[in-house]
This record gives sequence, structure tokens and C-alpha cells, in this order.
Amino acid sequence: GPSGLLDAMGDAGGAVNLVRKHAPSEFVASGHLMGGTYDNFLGEFDLGGPLNHSKTVRGLLVGTYQNQSLMQDTTWQHNKLIYGTIDADLTHNLLLRVGGSYSGQLSHQPWVNGPITLTNGQILILPRSLYVGGTWERDYGSNLDSFAELQYKTANNWLIRASADYTQNVYNYLNTFLDGNVDPVTFAGSVTALNSPSHEHNKNFEVFATGPATLFGRTDQFTFGANYIHMNQWDRNYYDQPYPNDYPCVRPVANSYDATNIPMPVWTMQPYNTNSGREHTS
Repeated sequence: GPSGLLDAMGDAGGAVNLVRKHAPSEFVASGHLMGGTYDNFLGEFDLGGPLNHSKTVRGLLVGTYQNQSLMQDTTWQHNKLIYGTIDADLTHNLLLRVGGSYSGQLSHQPWVNGPITLTNGQILILPRSLYVGGTWERDYGSNLDSFAELQYKTANNWLIRASADYTQNVYNYLNTFLDGNVDPVTFAGSVTALNSPSHEHNKNFEVFATGPATLFGRTDQFTFGANYIHMNQWDRNYYDQPYPNDYPCVRPVANSYDATNIPMPVWTMQPYNTNSGREHTS
């Protein structure tokens, strides 16, 4: 369809239009608690309503938090989100909306380690719950977003809107992975550690007008607008191989296997690569 042509490579596809939740004109409150297997606990709340007697100023606050253990021993993830917005009727046809959100994820889980292959071509059969890696390994990500929007409704049903949005994304990956196969007797292989910090900043400015107009005896909906996007991106990768090539990744224990606690290296090496970029779109 049209979304696949405009937002993809011409293949079958589509686009999802995400709309921010607005502050309600009446008081609303809701909450949700959930618990499940693997210590999965989730809590949510949604609170909003008018902030003054005339209801010309309204607010909304939403938050979630999740704490969950994963399928492999010692693995877990924590997710959190907070979102707030305020709508203010400056006049009967002029609306100001401001708000922001923060979301973060911190996890300790496998990253790129797949099945461990031995040098003789066989695959090492490990318990499903076994985590191969170090206790210090982390995946961290956060997103900070702030926005402001001004809307004006004309007497002839036209809507004029101007908006500004700023987002900041921060990520950091601390992980180890096997670089090659493992000896079938000593279970030793080449272990490499990765430290990969990155961040991205986006600024988005937009103005548009939409409304009905009559041309050639028929009424159609027209939209005119312009936008400007500025993005700064930076990332860096540290690959360190402080472990000897005969470092064992697992060890036999009572007809099964246990993971060795791979120690965290001291990141003394120069970064393998640093990428940075800047992009403007209008």
C-alpha cells in the first residue's frame, strides 16, 4: 500500500502513527498490578484531570515499572517509564500543550552468544538455564523526550499547529562473546569483551495548517506544512581481549556444565572505532 511505498523499500509494509495521550477534561485514575512466572512484576498508574476550577488547565501523569527475571539463571531486566503532559486553553481557540517522558531499561541477559560450537564441529549441549558470561555484563538504554505544541482553530474549521520536540537516546552495552569455537576437552576458547557507549540527540520543528476548502464546486481537505529535523549521533566501540586463548567459558559439573564467571576487564585499550554523524532533514 501507500505506506509501504513511502516508508519502506517498496516491499509489503506499513507505518504506525503514534499519538501522544492528552490530558482529560474530567478526573480519571486507574492502576494495574501484574505478577507472573520468572519473578515478573509490573505496576502501572494513569492519573489525570483538570488543574483549575474552569478546566482550562489540565494535566496527565502516567508511569510504569517492571522487574523480571529471565529464563537463564542470574539474568534479569528492569523497565521503567514516566510520562506527563499539561494542556492549557490560552483562549477559546488557542491551545498550548507541553510535556515530557523518560523511559529506561537495564538488563543482564545474553547478547550475541548463540550455541557453543566445539572445534570438532559438534554443538555443546548446555542446560537451558545456564548463562554463559560475566555477572558484570549489562545492557542499558534510556530515552528522554520533551515537547511543546501550539494549536489554533480558526472560525472556518482550519487547524494551524506549530510544535517542537527534543529527544535524547543513551545506550551502553557491556558484554562478552566467543570469537570462534571451543576446545572439546578443556572447553576453552577466545573470549572478547565489548564496551559500546552511544548517544543520539534529535530536534524536530514542525508547522502545518489543515482544513476544508471549496474548489471547482467541491469541498476537499487540504494540508500544508513544513518541518525541520536535526540529528546528532555518536557511538564508540571498545574491543578488549584480556583473556588468554585457553580461557574456559564453561566447566563440567556433575554430568552437566556450569558457567565460569568471566571477570570484567580494565578498558585500557584505545577504542576500536568511533562513529559520529549529523543529519538535517526538511
